[in-house]
Order: sequence, then structure tokens, then C-alpha cells
Amino acid sequence: MTSERQTYDAVIAANGKPAKETTFRIGEIDSEFRVELYNFYPNDEGRNSDVEIREATWPRGDKNLTIWFHKVEGQWVKLHAMTWDKDAEF
Repeated sequence: MTSERQTYDAVIAANGKPAKETTFRIGEIDSEFRVELYNFYPNDEGRNSDVEIREATWPRGDKNLTIWFHKVEGQWVKLHAMTWDKDAEF
């Protein structure tokens, strides 16, 4: 299975339960932390604003790993991932 088609369940099996998890819509992005998602779902003139995203974060020492998922054929699939310093401010 390629990372582009890695399911939520497969990620949880590999990483365990996330420390933090939330869902939101592209149109609700209000933080620089999530702005990279516009590379996948541009929101020009409200386009893609209803696309639902599932965000999961795991601690990794002095860093965090956040993985975003989107629905593909009714299943949550990995969209993008980012490792970031726990002290980072967005």
C-alpha cells in the first residue's frame, strides 16, 4: 500500500491511538498550521470549503507528528503529514 492510499486504520495500527484528534472542513481553516492543506484543496471563492478533513497528532519526543486524512470512496485516507517542534507557535 502506498502512503497516498494509506488508510486511517493502517496509520492507527502503526502509530497507536493519537494524543489529539479532530475533524474540520477546509472552509474552517483559520491557522497557519493547516494552511498547507490548501495545496491539496484550494479554497478559491469557497471552492472545496465543504471538504472534511480528519487530523490526528502523536507526540514523538520533542516533536509532534500530525497526519491529515480525507475521504476517498467513503474511507479516510492519508492526505498529508507534518512533523513539527512541540514548541512551535502557529
